[in-house]
Amino acid sequence: MVLRIALVNFMGQMRFPKHFGNAFTLIELLVVVAVIGILGGLLLPALVAGKEKARRVACRSNLRQMLIAVQLYADDHQQQIPPGPSNQGDYPPMVSTNTWRLFISYGGHKKIIGCPGLPTPFSVGGYSFPPYGYVLGFNYLGGRDPAVWAGVPAAKSWISPRKATESGLLPLLTDLNVWSPEPQSVASHGKYGVILEGGTDATNPNSGGKTSRELGAAGGNLGALDGSAVWRRIEQMREYQLSTNANELRGLW
Repeated sequence: MVLRIALVNFMGQMRFPKHFGNAFTLIELLVVVAVIGILGGLLLPALVAGKEKARRVACRSNLRQMLIAVQLYADDHQQQIPPGPSNQGDYPPMVSTNTWRLFISYGGHKKIIGCPGLPTPFSVGGYSFPPYGYVLGFNYLGGRDPAVWAGVPAAKSWISPRKATESGLLPLLTDLNVWSPEPQSVASHGKYGVILEGGTDATNPNSGGKTSRELGAAGGNLGALDGSAVWRRIEQMREYQLSTNANELRGLW
């Protein structure tokens, strides 16, 4: 009770400035809110871009781990690298169930497979796509029979390494920048993240078959047979045919 009386007496003796009750006018408050909004608008793109750069590093880390798995497999198999064709057909974004298991076995964990943060239908570890096998979330370019791909025009062709002793500069694994007239298009890395046109499906089924460059891809990671991995800008990439059918699947790396 004594404390309460003392507090009341203290408050009664206080003298507040006349302007204390209207320190902020409505206009001043609106100006502050507007400034905060402008600053947020300026900072948000930078934050999102920074997050995407971190994603690219995480993707490259997984890609390197898969390159190491290929080398370890080759050491046990007279320098032959894992076969590329899927269970049915030959499409670099997909591998056979057996090759998928080899990556897990030699890589130590399925979490090394694919690019982290790539939305549905992709997932870290790859996903089953019957009857073809597994979709990795990367293009795996190795272990293919050159005779099968002999009909691809030279301007769209690529060399598939089959042994670890071949030129170390040959591309072996790449981020997905692929499209087909079905239509489906994938651009794993735009300026601010994965390109999603009007939905949450990373294959962009409503894209009209746009190329990854047309979707706004900024580039992608590329891993070579020698185990090195680098970021390549979209301006430096070349178009390739990723199916023996000329009108089926294309890609950039």
